[in-house]
Amino acid sequence: MIFATFLPFIITLVWIKSKNLDYDISDKDKRIVPLLLGALSNIIGVIILFSLGAPFVIVVLMFCYFSNSLLAALISFSWKISIHSMGVAGPTAAMIYIFGYPGLLFIIPLLMIMWSRIHLQKHTPAQVIVGAVTSFIFTILQFKILIP
Repeated sequence: MIFATFLPFIITLVWIKSKNLDYDISDKDKRIVPLLLGALSNIIGVIILFSLGAPFVIVVLMFCYFSNSLLAALISFSWKISIHSMGVAGPTAAMIYIFGYPGLLFIIPLLMIMWSRIHLQKHTPAQVIVGAVTSFIFTILQFKILIP
């Protein structure tokens, strides 16, 4: 929780305040630094979890947070992808991979997030769909490679 949620949240909040930005960081170019700092926090979490002997599936999930954050940062150089959709689609993919059919329940909050980002006019449907699909596929691939 510390390295996947609290530190990235605090880092982003400090970044927003220091740059006097809106909470959604609407300018795609301003998202890159907090995403990279969040990825740094995630990789530190991977190292700590691995060092402490955490269950490997948890280490892999944290690694997915790291790599998906890097992917979002790279995409943000040229396009405003929905980080909210990415942030929910990755864990949704992990739950489906780990638990099978019961994991499909996580699609409900994913669809709600996707709808809300469009309804609030923070993203286009394409930005939301591509964010979700990209993170979902990327997470599934990582799980298949790291936990065959």
